Amino acid sequence: SGFRDKAAAPCHRCQRRPKAAEMSPELDRLQRYLDGMGKTLLDGDWDGYQQFIDLPYTLITEHSTDYMPTAEALRERFFAFHEMLIFQKVTQYVRLAESAAALCDTLIVGRFTTHVIAGSYRTVPPFSSTVTLRADRDGRWRAVSGTTALSNMNWPNKISQIDQPLEGTNDD
Repeated sequence: SGFRDKAAAPCHRCQRRPKAAEMSPELDRLQRYLDGMGKTLLDGDWDGYQQFIDLPYTLITEHSTDYMPTAEALRERFFAFHEMLIFQKVTQYVRLAESAAALCDTLIVGRFTTHVIAGSYRTVPPFSSTVTLRADRDGRWRAVSGTTALSNMNWPNKISQIDQPLEGTNDD
């Protein structure tokens, strides 16, 4: 697994893809991380997903702090999230990097916005999150913690679907 070299995601404001020269190495690394990890979540690829997480992992939401010290705890959370994506009929799970900063050679903190889309409808409004990535001994970047602004206390097990068509669509 690992990062694939591909163009960065489009700007969430103007939809223009930044040129490689416009992105800092940290922002580029974060976007590639988000793209790869997001694909494993949408695809239900547990083996691939594990390559993006360093245990123990901590997820902080508005209402809870979830500490996952073992692969089994992480696996339970992973499949709960994946099943939620299936239940919501999610077709696109897009996370767009907004900022990233290196704290040292082996730590990056980044902020991103998540868009969860089923067809041409959002299942939830876009929400902001942060992630802390740490380079392992092999130079792979893995998340050690995340924080999300999504305030649903049952996240990720239950998210009510909202009917919010995407701008510019005529999905009847």
